[in-house]
Amino acid sequence: MYSLFIGLTLGGLPVVWRLARPRSGGLVLGAIAGFGVMALLALAQAGAGGSAVGGTGPLALGLAGLVGAAAMILPGVSGGYLLLVLGQYIPILGAVDAFKQALRAGDLGAASAPATGVLLPVAIGLVVGVAAVSNLLQRLLTRCRKPTLGFLIGLLAGAVLGLWPFQEPAEPVAGVTVIKGRVVTAETLPLTAPEDWPTRRFAPSASRAAAAVGLVAAGFVTTLGIARLGRKEPEGL
Repeated sequence: MYSLFIGLTLGGLPVVWRLARPRSGGLVLGAIAGFGVMALLALAQAGAGGSAVGGTGPLALGLAGLVGAAAMILPGVSGGYLLLVLGQYIPILGAVDAFKQALRAGDLGAASAPATGVLLPVAIGLVVGVAAVSNLLQRLLTRCRKPTLGFLIGLLAGAVLGLWPFQEPAEPVAGVTVIKGRVVTAETLPLTAPEDWPTRRFAPSASRAAAAVGLVAAGFVTTLGIARLGRKEPEGL
């Protein structure tokens, strides 16, 4: 899955680059800044052991919704990929699945927990993000077009730093593993959700590496194909 998201994201680079030509100093500086932001996010995620950056509290989930809204507006940016980098993709999908299962079972009490604890903050972030980011982006593109497009290019290029295709969940060890700033104890170990487990990287086999490259290529071609279906420059850009 990570490989596919990498391809989908990198496929957005030609889209934004076409809008940004010709190159300028502001474009380069913006790209460096955007790349730096994604590098910092990747470092924060690595320091958190691969778990959600900033936790999964209401503020972090609201930020995830805002990021998702921004990705819907920004050309070539994958919202799912950014949520993966932030470590919020799996918790949000888990909440959606739990909500659906509770509704199917007719258990409104069980449905309220994921609805109010996860989905509501994300929805609020989405609404705020759509309104705020669209207006902000239009103003930035009007007043400083090149640096803004450069920043987007940097975000896309730097996004690959946040995800390594060959990683897997690592079962926490009591007294050793730190999750959300707390050392896992023998008492809390059974209560630790799998989506909160840290991740570890591994050396892939030749076949797995080839499959990952194929998924990256498939994602890249998919994004380019979608872009070619709408060659017309997005409104406001």
